[in-house]
Amino acid sequence: MPTLVGAWVCANQGWQLPERLNGSAAPCRLRLLHLRQSEAARHPVASRLNKILLKWSGIPPAPGRRRPLDALLLSRIQFGFVISFHVLFPAFTIGTASWLAFIEWRWLRTKLPVWRELYFFWQKIFAVSFGMGVVSGIVMAFQFGTNWPRLSEVAGTVIGPLLTYEVLTAFFLEASFLGVMMFGWGRVSPRLHFLSTCMVALGTLFSTFWILSSNSWLHTPAGYEMVNGIVHPVDWWQVVFNPSFPYRLAHMALGSFITTCFVIGGVGAWYLRRGQHVEAGRRMLIAAVAFAALTVPVQIFVGDMHGLNTLKHQPMKIAAMEAHWHETKEGEGVPLVVFALPNEEEERNDFEVAIPKLGSVILTHTLDGTFDPLTSVPASERPPVTPVFFAFRIMVGLGTLMLVLAWVSAFQLWRKKLLASPWLLRGWNWMLPSGFIALLSGWFVTEMGRQPWVVYGVLRTADAVGPQSAWMTALSLGVYVIGYAFVFGWGIWYLVKILRHGPQPYDAGPSLDHGSHTPARPLSADMDLMTWLPVAWFAVIGFGVLMYVVLDGFVLGIGILAPFAEDEEQLDLMMNTAAPIWDGNETWLVLGGAGLMAAFPKAYAVLLSALYLPVLLLVVALVFRGVAFEFRFKAHRSRRLWSVAFGLGSLLATFAQGVILGTLVQGLPLVDGVYQGGAFGWFSPFAMLTGAALVAGYALLGSTWLILKTEGRVQALARQMTRPLVVAVIAAMGLVSSWLPFLQSRLMDRWFSDGNFWWLSPVPLLTLAVAIALWRSATHPRRDLPPFLLSLALFVLGFTGLVLGMWPYLLPPSMTLWQAAAPASSLGFTLVGLVLLLPVILGYTAWSYRVFRGKVRADAGYH
Repeated sequence: MPTLVGAWVCANQGWQLPERLNGSAAPCRLRLLHLRQSEAARHPVASRLNKILLKWSGIPPAPGRRRPLDALLLSRIQFGFVISFHVLFPAFTIGTASWLAFIEWRWLRTKLPVWRELYFFWQKIFAVSFGMGVVSGIVMAFQFGTNWPRLSEVAGTVIGPLLTYEVLTAFFLEASFLGVMMFGWGRVSPRLHFLSTCMVALGTLFSTFWILSSNSWLHTPAGYEMVNGIVHPVDWWQVVFNPSFPYRLAHMALGSFITTCFVIGGVGAWYLRRGQHVEAGRRMLIAAVAFAALTVPVQIFVGDMHGLNTLKHQPMKIAAMEAHWHETKEGEGVPLVVFALPNEEEERNDFEVAIPKLGSVILTHTLDGTFDPLTSVPASERPPVTPVFFAFRIMVGLGTLMLVLAWVSAFQLWRKKLLASPWLLRGWNWMLPSGFIALLSGWFVTEMGRQPWVVYGVLRTADAVGPQSAWMTALSLGVYVIGYAFVFGWGIWYLVKILRHGPQPYDAGPSLDHGSHTPARPLSADMDLMTWLPVAWFAVIGFGVLMYVVLDGFVLGIGILAPFAEDEEQLDLMMNTAAPIWDGNETWLVLGGAGLMAAFPKAYAVLLSALYLPVLLLVVALVFRGVAFEFRFKAHRSRRLWSVAFGLGSLLATFAQGVILGTLVQGLPLVDGVYQGGAFGWFSPFAMLTGAALVAGYALLGSTWLILKTEGRVQALARQMTRPLVVAVIAAMGLVSSWLPFLQSRLMDRWFSDGNFWWLSPVPLLTLAVAIALWRSATHPRRDLPPFLLSLALFVLGFTGLVLGMWPYLLPPSMTLWQAAAPASSLGFTLVGLVLLLPVILGYTAWSYRVFRGKVRADAGYH
């Protein structure tokens, strides 16, 4: 319910009517309350609510007419819905990762079994939460291109580099060490395992740093100049450490820790009240009380500092939070409005309960200080007052209750009476979800208070939406709602199940996991620069995409081959070969997407909005494929359902990638950089062919990976399927290569004019030679590694041919690298970090693979 409310309130963020929509024929945006004005007049409460909704929508409806939903409203609802889900899980995993590091440190110090039991108990919770955070984050990242391409085009020069640094410093760190943390017990030393846990916790904090730097820049943009309507960074220090960033970072990090703290304390208190897992519950509750008693007052102080910073840079947000409409008389001060019903029509508060001068004391630290009221700016420049006002009070009220509970509990702990205070234990139970509610309320205040701007003072939200039609946006919204309800509903149900089951003895305790093979899982000189920097970035993105294809390709291939498994035990083994490393493989896709947004924001905006439906299919399929790794072995009655989700998600994700590739290679119809192909411009026989070809290619990667990693029946099945797949892949590559020159005359010229064929011919010849070698090695009983290496070589050669055919176009046939490139300041800033960090990333990625080298046997499951 909170996320549905969040979707609604985030969707209605102080809109103003764009001039292009003025007039009686303007499309309307809202259809939540369908009262005729005469009907509303007979019902005072309904009339008031109707006025509020009309105020938020920005367009008065025709008398007696319902207002249809347009793409702008639907995009806002969709983003509000997705972010309301997403923000909960990363915040929780930030705290949980550090909690796991603390638990493991205590176990290393004391060797008490209870700490190890707690570690494995919270590790399960972390794994499910982390997985749901990852898949919902992928959805959010793609929305910048599908629903808000103008934002990507205007500000992608800042957002893209910051998200790329998140991928480089956080995603790869988390993904590489996560496998060791989840599956490395017994494979590495205890101290090295503890280091892996700490690296995962550090990765979550790195991710927080870059995400909040990017988000804060949208609120307080700095270090840039506008050139032809596009943001050009001029000072990256000011960009990263923009005015609101330090306060927002501290506030959010503390909020994440406190959220987790109250979950830990609530769970511990619940066990103590039930008389179950008493020793584990006691340690959880004491740790939570001690941490909360120290951090909640610090959070209140940081929140006050953050508020003063907001007053300086976004005064209308503060005015909305306080429902401060008008200037007060000199010396009178500003009261603190404890409760009111803000009346945006009349610009006043109804039923106001206020404390004189206290608003001045809090916000100016004086008795008679003042700050700008809402009426100091036109109504079109104000955020929506009502939701901001009430969300802020929910957050502050919960913070106050947290402080009282933490300090009273600490006092009782000091008196050694905490565990004998049932009313306090019940209080911790009731406050378990308080951190999540406060977190959502804070985000609503932050994001709605920024309106009507998406980049404060630079780009309005209404101007950032893409050209997609309302029905496409409604379709994607419906898919997300249904998919999230299913996936996250099941995930939350399973989390509750883990909590009910409680910590178990490590050696003898029963397992929740069904079966024995459980992969629990676990963004002059200038001319010279602008000549070679786009080329360098093209190479970087190409490398990232290639790494994704060859690494996540075999995992998707395993899913494509899943229906051919003879029984569930075979599928267990097939999935176990990828369980420790699949998340790290998927990170290369995120790097490619973030790099494209950072280096070529215009191409990113055009490409994702043009391919709206295939991208939607890709994202949803990846969500189901990802959570299948988490949920399949946790399910009892629905295990078969998650097997189908794993296979179907892998198949559809692969096909969608192939369709996107085929559409890109075939060329997009662009006029002055604007896509003209319509909702189904991507649909063509050639795109369908490339989709099917990639399915065959990934299946080949999957079968050769299984040859490498398994023995017995699964390996025999993989060898049996490899030869037909080699034939299918070579036939598909030949058909695509023969067809494409007839679709693009420039490709015909590239290959067959001026003697080019002779120096390009090694690519197809080598491809044929590799295919023959792969055919011969597929059934050799003692050659397990060559088939996989040769299948990788096929993809590398195919990728090489693709680059040779597309060069120098990024979006054929009209947008080159240099036309789509970001300014040199963005390209250079991100490239420096990439050069420094990529070798490190490759190093610990290789180490992660080395830890899990060798065969995966039927008796070696991951828990």
